[in-house]
Amino acid sequence: MPGGAGRESAGGTLRIPCPNGHVLKTNRSRLGQQVVCPTCNEFFVLEEAASLEYKEEAARRRAREDEERAQKWLWRAIYSAIFIVLSFIVMAVIGSNPQWFR
Repeated sequence: MPGGAGRESAGGTLRIPCPNGHVLKTNRSRLGQQVVCPTCNEFFVLEEAASLEYKEEAARRRAREDEERAQKWLWRAIYSAIFIVLSFIVMAVIGSNPQWFR
């Protein structure tokens, strides 16, 4: 089914890596519990902040914020360039016709 994995993650299943990087799938109801990795027998606590879903969402949020910040700076640069060009035009007009300002 298309999009099934996304719905499963949103519904309560998280992928949380153990300290050695082995990924375990778990339900949200088990968050805060200490578990043992079945691959390496390492004990660790299931935390939402350590889940791959949490990290992916945080990366998407940062990328969106960076994009918005870049757009703001782009518009500031455009406005500044327009102001500078208009200033040069005004200076050229004043320089070529000084009698207008006497």
